[in-house]
Amino acid sequence: MRQIYEYLPIAIQDFLINYEGRKRHRLRFGQGFEEMYRGYLERSFWTPGQILDFQKSRLLAFLPALFHCPPEEALERFGKHPVMTKREAKTYFQKDLLAKHHAIKTHTSGTTGTGLIFYTTRESQREQWSVWWRYRDWHGIPRQEWSCFFGAPKIVPLRQRKPPFWRENHAGKQLIFSNYHLDKANAPSYLEKIRESGHRWLHGFPSSISLLAAYACDLGIRVPVKWVTLSAENLLSHQEKLIERAFGVKPIQHYGQEEGVANISECPKGKLHVDEDYSCAEFVPSDYGENIYRITGTNFTNPVFPLVRYDTGDLATILPGDSCDCGRPGKVVHSLDGRLSDYVVTKSGKPIGLLDHVFKDCVNVQKIQVRQDKPGFLTILIVKGDAYGPADEAVLKDQIRYVMGNEMDHEIRYVEDLPRTGTTKPRLVVSSLPQRFG
Repeated sequence: MRQIYEYLPIAIQDFLINYEGRKRHRLRFGQGFEEMYRGYLERSFWTPGQILDFQKSRLLAFLPALFHCPPEEALERFGKHPVMTKREAKTYFQKDLLAKHHAIKTHTSGTTGTGLIFYTTRESQREQWSVWWRYRDWHGIPRQEWSCFFGAPKIVPLRQRKPPFWRENHAGKQLIFSNYHLDKANAPSYLEKIRESGHRWLHGFPSSISLLAAYACDLGIRVPVKWVTLSAENLLSHQEKLIERAFGVKPIQHYGQEEGVANISECPKGKLHVDEDYSCAEFVPSDYGENIYRITGTNFTNPVFPLVRYDTGDLATILPGDSCDCGRPGKVVHSLDGRLSDYVVTKSGKPIGLLDHVFKDCVNVQKIQVRQDKPGFLTILIVKGDAYGPADEAVLKDQIRYVMGNEMDHEIRYVEDLPRTGTTKPRLVVSSLPQRFG
């Protein structure tokens, strides 16, 4: 279908995007959403004790059926449960509940190189979007507000050379911009479209929005907006400065994942709060440095694919005594240190980020890392999983060609393990090329 989409007229592409947008809107904001959302808003200023009591009540409703034992015994078993890796994630897959809950198949994006295919429910999706909209409400973003969205979907064919490099999703109130056409030559049309649209909200990946910000500064084009919200990647300090300089607002961070085991939201005071009424997030000491913890958690919102003390593979820094006076509950996280990602550079000098989307279906590998030492060429390091075979390599090569066309050559190299990079977890992309384009 994706190959057919590329050759369709723009009007039909718009129709298909809006058709998919309506489906997703019904899934995310259908029956039960408003009640869930009101509940999250009401808990915004509960005391820490009230929130932890609420979290315990959710665990007591969730764990006994999972462990097949009384509530108190279930809590005891939960406390002793080992940390679960992605490889072990299928341990508690409740196949017999799929039909009962009208389960939906989904997958993670693979930000550390390994994807996970699993099932979720409509209720779980709506609860996830309830907590995601709560932090937006904290910052005064109205539910009816349109966003200029810079995300992973490839909505404009690579062969297209002229604007429009964007499509509209009316149901989702999104003006979706292509990440794969953003370079200095096309940046003016991007910036002019945002200004012309009158939309006040930019949302998406730090690598894309900061790149747009760099071009805006280089070109001297000012596009004032009211909100910039970021997710799916770690926000680097230079990116934050670029975005604030270009758009006149401090970007707002958010951390979450499809698995729903941990959610962290930035409050208006600029502090990162763990949403402890959404999941049972835990921070396990790591060997990556002092005060750096592995983010793990339990997704008590998903009865079909429960994850217990699941290791996300991401890292966070938590400082002793760090707190916030905004009045909102939740452990305060000093910084999010996972999901670091560099850009790669094509043969023509175009920078591309968001490579995690290329590897979203790599479910039979343990680890992947992309290394680049010259434009237009990638070395892809793969640590094989037990089930990895020629078909997986073929899918990966096809996805690379699909996303980057003839603009990128590559070699695949199989290794026993990935080298570490600094004090953080192994990054998906490690580049020796300059990370500033203009």
